[in-house]
Amino acid sequence: MDVGSVDRSLLVASFVCGMLGRRSSRASWKVLDVGGGDGLLTRVLRDHGVDCRWTDPYCEPAFNVGPPASEVVRFDLAVMGEVALHLVDPMSSFREVLARADRLLFTAVVPPAEVSADWWYLMPSTGQHVAFYPLTAIAEIARRLDADWCSDGKFFHLLSTKGISRSLRRRVKRRELSLLAAEMYDVLGLIDRARGRQRSLTEHDQAAVEAALRDQREKSDD
Repeated sequence: MDVGSVDRSLLVASFVCGMLGRRSSRASWKVLDVGGGDGLLTRVLRDHGVDCRWTDPYCEPAFNVGPPASEVVRFDLAVMGEVALHLVDPMSSFREVLARADRLLFTAVVPPAEVSADWWYLMPSTGQHVAFYPLTAIAEIARRLDADWCSDGKFFHLLSTKGISRSLRRRVKRRELSLLAAEMYDVLGLIDRARGRQRSLTEHDQAAVEAALRDQREKSDD
């Protein structure tokens, strides 16, 4: 029933890319896609040069998601795209994620002051949305976690145990800046690709797939 999953994954990927900055600076970030589902967000970020790793206790990815998350001791950023809504114990889940990452970016539509039974985001037909996050709740979560936080006031929310720089705070609070930056970087990336300069992890992951296939063939031959 979630017909918006692809569009949402692309939106979150664009926001993250714009938030992290130029392609050259993205390479220094280790990102964890928490509750990564089919792996589309991870795949898109890796195709854009971000070393994103996938994790989800309930799914197997439909896309190649690169090396396992267990190879990274600590991440610079964890991303929870439409995951927080499904948490029955948000505090313990946020605490667990921040034990592995310095920052946590999560998405959730901020509810109106008065929620009526026909508010579309309740999704009663599936019963999967069980947690909602007014800004006062996010502030309380940050206080309990001893974390800094900022939000665009609508959809994107950042928690950080390492503080939030002025530039990063601005890119989160004004999400149009991140999305516009992502569009600009995509154009520059297309120019690089046209000139034969690829800064994604696509080729790296393809080489890993081919190496794994060769190993399988060698073992079967033995």
